[in-house]
Amino acid sequence: GGWTIGSDKLSSTGFEISSSGGTVGSNLVISSSNFKVNSRGDVVGGVNNILDSTSTGSAILTGYSNVITMSSYASAIAAGHNNKIADGTDQSFIGSGDSNLISGSADGTVIVGGRSNLITLNSGESFIGGGLYNKILNGSYRSVIVGGSTNTIKDTSYLSVIVGGGQNIIGPSSYRCFIGGGQNNSASNDSFDSFIGAGGYNKINDLSDSNFIGAGYYNFIGHFGGFPIVRYNFIGAGYSNEIRDRADYSGIVSGLDNTISASNFSFIGGGSRNIIKSFSSSSMILGGSSNTISGSDNSSIIGNNNSTAGY
Repeated sequence: GGWTIGSDKLSSTGFEISSSGGTVGSNLVISSSNFKVNSRGDVVGGVNNILDSTSTGSAILTGYSNVITMSSYASAIAAGHNNKIADGTDQSFIGSGDSNLISGSADGTVIVGGRSNLITLNSGESFIGGGLYNKILNGSYRSVIVGGSTNTIKDTSYLSVIVGGGQNIIGPSSYRCFIGGGQNNSASNDSFDSFIGAGGYNKINDLSDSNFIGAGYYNFIGHFGGFPIVRYNFIGAGYSNEIRDRADYSGIVSGLDNTISASNFSFIGGGSRNIIKSFSSSSMILGGSSNTISGSDNSSIIGNNNSTAGY
């Protein structure tokens, strides 16, 4: 295992310093059986990793079968298996994990670890911390998924966040939305500036602006049948509560199967199967069960099985 000195090469068993063009200062290559540094500063370590000639100033430190390709400048993969940075994605980073992908000019993005996580076309400066099968899709720049499983921020939902949980979705063009955790929660198409904290199967429906669901299950804010935007509403928690169809600036604190529809500035504190409907603006049911306000503005009920009807 001694050293061999040639006109453009210094080598030993498993290690080599060479000059591919005969000019050491401009074409220096330092390499071993699983590590290589060239004169551009590109670094490749590990096993079966690929750093192509168009991806300058980039590095793959270790791991195996990782790839940086197609003019992805100043990017790095630290470790792991089958991770890839591609398609002109500059200044991006994958820490470790398995089968993670950053592609499509998603510059300045980070996947720390996990498995089969994805950041795609023009979703620059976005972040996935870990977990598996999480996705930040086309044009959702500066968005974040911290962890969890099968969470998705869909196309052009920029500046949005999913903290964790499973199968949570922020739909297309739902920018500046937040889902904290839980499972199967969704802010659907064009539901911008909306918040779901936790729970399961809670939904803020299409064209819903600046709404809040704190927790619980099967709670819903939105519209059916083509009604206008539903906005500035609040559901704290509970099960199967709804604010829908031309109901703005209204709130349900908690309870079961309570509904506010087509009634602005209205409030249900709790209880079960309470209803404010048919343009009953500025009305209130504090609690109880099976109370109804219909077509009656500025009305209030507390108790059970009471009703107020107007026009």
